[in-house]
Amino acid sequence: VAGAALGAVTKTLTTIRAYEPISGFGWLYKGKYPSYFGINVAASLLAVGYIVGPNVGTVLFIGAVLQYFVAMPISAWANDDYEGEFTAAAVSNYEFPRTRYIGVGIMVVGGIWAIISVRHAIKKAVAFGIKTFKMAAEDAGEAILPRYEQDLPFKVVLLGLAGSLIPLYILFSVFSGEWAYSIVLIIVVAVLAFVFS
Repeated sequence: VAGAALGAVTKTLTTIRAYEPISGFGWLYKGKYPSYFGINVAASLLAVGYIVGPNVGTVLFIGAVLQYFVAMPISAWANDDYEGEFTAAAVSNYEFPRTRYIGVGIMVVGGIWAIISVRHAIKKAVAFGIKTFKMAAEDAGEAILPRYEQDLPFKVVLLGLAGSLIPLYILFSVFSGEWAYSIVLIIVVAVLAFVFS
């Protein structure tokens, strides 16, 4: 409730331009502040925070703090090639495309580690799925479990996966403009979808 009230107040102030969510704060660079700290709110962010919960939200917050107060100032100091208007927002926007890959890399490493940590469960699930596919899944399932406790037949899952790859490939290709790379991406998506289905 307190967070929602604070967000509503700050959003109202920014809407009427009584408050700008940007203020100099953080590391010194050329005698000025290249990082900034601000408070703002958006309905989408409130919804995401509610969905992911406080633990994941805290991790995301720490990641953002490290991005803006550690990675960006170090990048600005190391490259020392910014020549535009020296404001907190301008320097941060200039350095963000360089440092965003750090967060992406951390997410990739975290995802790979998560897969490694549950590799035994994944192996068992894939083996069971293949075994189910080889059997008469519908008949065997009805004999073992009630209908409302059965999973979709493995053949249906594979057909659904295959049918979704074509529109996904078109979507990836249109937005990225990289038709060849989209094939690699589709293969990765297909493998992951097969494993986690």
